Amino acid sequence: MDSIGIGIIGCGRIADMAYEGYRAIPAVHIAAVCDSDEKTALRRCAEWGAQRHYTDYRRLLEDPAVDAVEILTPHTSHVDISLDAMAAGKHLALQKPMTIDRVSAERLVRAAASAATVCKVTENYLFHPPVRFVSRIIGEGYIGKPSSLSIKLIAGGKGGWPVPPSAWAWRLREFAEGRGMQTFDHGHHLWSTARFLLGPIEKVSAWIGTTASVIDSPAAVMWKYRGREAFGLCEYVYSQEMEIPSRYYANDEWIQVSGSAGLVTINRCTGNLLAGPSVSLYSGNEWRHFQIPSDWKLGFVGSAWNFVRAIRGEEKPRLSFPEAMEVLSIDLAIARSAETGREVRLRPDGAILSPLKAYVEKRGELREARAAKRLLAKTESLENSEKSCLLAVQLTRGLPSRMSSPALVREDMRIGLELAGAAFAGGVKRMSVFFMRGGEVRVEEDRLPADPNLVITSSASAWADVLSGKQTIESTYLHGKLKLTGAIETALSLKKLLRL
Repeated sequence: MDSIGIGIIGCGRIADMAYEGYRAIPAVHIAAVCDSDEKTALRRCAEWGAQRHYTDYRRLLEDPAVDAVEILTPHTSHVDISLDAMAAGKHLALQKPMTIDRVSAERLVRAAASAATVCKVTENYLFHPPVRFVSRIIGEGYIGKPSSLSIKLIAGGKGGWPVPPSAWAWRLREFAEGRGMQTFDHGHHLWSTARFLLGPIEKVSAWIGTTASVIDSPAAVMWKYRGREAFGLCEYVYSQEMEIPSRYYANDEWIQVSGSAGLVTINRCTGNLLAGPSVSLYSGNEWRHFQIPSDWKLGFVGSAWNFVRAIRGEEKPRLSFPEAMEVLSIDLAIARSAETGREVRLRPDGAILSPLKAYVEKRGELREARAAKRLLAKTESLENSEKSCLLAVQLTRGLPSRMSSPALVREDMRIGLELAGAAFAGGVKRMSVFFMRGGEVRVEEDRLPADPNLVITSSASAWADVLSGKQTIESTYLHGKLKLTGAIETALSLKKLLRL
C-alpha cells in the first residue's frame, strides 16, 4: 500500500490529537471525516485538508479512498462502528476503552481475530516518551527487582484547553450509568501504563468518592500483579479551585516505580504542573535526571505511527484487541470493587472471577500459605545439619577478611556467638570475635568473651544465611531466628563493619 487514506469518525476535542498523529507521517493523508454535526464535519474537513465529509459513518466506510479509520466516538457506539468497519474491509484504530462491558469486548475480539484488517485500540500513554523510557530503565535492571508502582492523578477545575459542552454531555451520561470520567475513562490510561510497566494484574481493591455530584473523586485504587510480589496504588484528586497548567486537559500525573536497587519517577504526563526534568532515576546511590520529551500529544503521534506500521506489516498493533479487553476488565473490576466494598479478582485472560470462584481461590491461597508455613517449620527443624554447622563456623572464621574499614573501629568490641546445631558437641558452638582499635580482628572458638558488648544467639543455618548474604540480619532478627543480647548500637556498628 503506497499511500494510506485515513477516515476520522468523530471530530470532537480529542480528534485534534488524532490529526496531530497522522499529519506528519509520509504517504498518509486524511481522506475523509465524519461527525453527526455537519458544521463540525465541514470545519474539520477544511482544517485538515480532507477530500470529503460525512454525517453518517456508514457512508464514510463506503468511500474507496478510505483505507483505515480512527474511531473517536463515545464508548457506547464503538461496537457497531467497529464491526461495520471490519465488514467494510477497513483497518481500524478504536479510541479507548474499546467498549463498556466484557460481553461486547469479547464480541469485538472474536470479530478481529477473523478480520483481514489491522484492529487496535488507541492508547496514547503506551507511546508517551517518558513511559517508554522508564520501561527501558526497568528492563535493563537499573532499579533492580520492581516491587511497587504508584500513580497520582490530580485534576483541576481550571486550566487546560476548552472542552465543548457536547463533549461534557456524553461524559455526564457515562457517569450516570456508572462509568466515571476519571476512574473508568481516564483510568484506562493508567491501568494500561501500570500493565505495560510491570505486567498483568491479578486483583484490585478500590474506594471511589464523588465531588461536585459528577466527578468520581477522590479515589484510591490498589492492585496486585499476577505471579509476583509487586503491588500498585493509584490516588485520584479533583481540586475544583486549582488551575492546572496544561495545553490539553486540566490534569497531570506522576508515576513512580520502586525496586530492590532504586526508583524511577515520571514527573509529568498530561500537563505541566512540575517544571524540570520529565524523568528522575535514583540508582547506584545517586540521582540522575533526564529531559525526555514529554508533550502529551507525542503519545498520539507514536500510536498513529504504530497503526500505520502495523498496516504496512512492519510491527504489531498495540493495544491489540485482546490486550485492550484485559485493560477494560481492570476498569470493570475497579468499579465493582468500589460498589461492593470487596476485593475483585481477575482470571489470566482478564475476566472477572465470580464471588464464589474468588472465594474458592482465596481459600486455596490460604491453604498454600499454611502448607508453606508447615514446610518452613519442618525446614527449620532440619536446618542444623552438619553442612550448615560447618558453613557457619567457616564463615565466622573468615570475618577478619570482610572488614569494610579498620578506621571504623574506634574502641575495642567483644562479640559472643552461640550457634545451635545438632552437629556441634552438646548442640551449641560458642565463638568469640574481638575487634581491636587499629583494625585487628581475632576469632576464638569454644568460648564466649568475658564481659561481651553483644551476644548473638542463632541457629547455625540462620547465621550462615546472614554471613553468606542470603538473608539480612534485620529480617533474620525480625523473624525470630536471631537474638541479640547487649547494646543495640554495637549491633549497628557490627553491621557496618562486616557489611552485613
